[in-house]
Amino acid sequence: MLDLLKNKKVMRILGTMLVLALVFGLSNSAFAQEEGFSNDEIAFAIDNLTMFICAVLVLFMQAGFAMVEAGFNGGKNTINILFKNLMDMSIGGILYYLIGYGLMYPGAFNGIIGFAGVGIPAQEALDASYYPHFQTDFLFQVAFAATAATIVSGAVAGRMQFRSY
Repeated sequence: MLDLLKNKKVMRILGTMLVLALVFGLSNSAFAQEEGFSNDEIAFAIDNLTMFICAVLVLFMQAGFAMVEAGFNGGKNTINILFKNLMDMSIGGILYYLIGYGLMYPGAFNGIIGFAGVGIPAQEALDASYYPHFQTDFLFQVAFAATAATIVSGAVAGRMQFRSY
């Protein structure tokens, strides 16, 4: 490494790269640019990105539960366990869309149990000021609902056939 630094050609190339990095990296010249984003727009984007990353982590947790359950049981139960976990995610996502979202966000209701209807209400889907964005929140909530169903799968892993589950 020190031999390379003694070479004048290498030092010239490194010096040129450093100068170019400083010129282009630290320049504050303003070209014909549009207005920047407001703080609210930046906060909205960061909040949604954070929630999306958390949803992906919870989905990985779902896969982790499947691997733990399969590892704690015998080899003959592995396919059964993995299929139950896959069905928890698949059917859980569909049922959360059909029933769970309406129960979780009932809208303007003053009773004990509210239900906004099947699926995501159209007004909420069109409302751009919803915080966080309904699609990101939906993915996050689906991931947790399916992971909660997977806990039951782990409790009966190796003890119950898929038909009974």
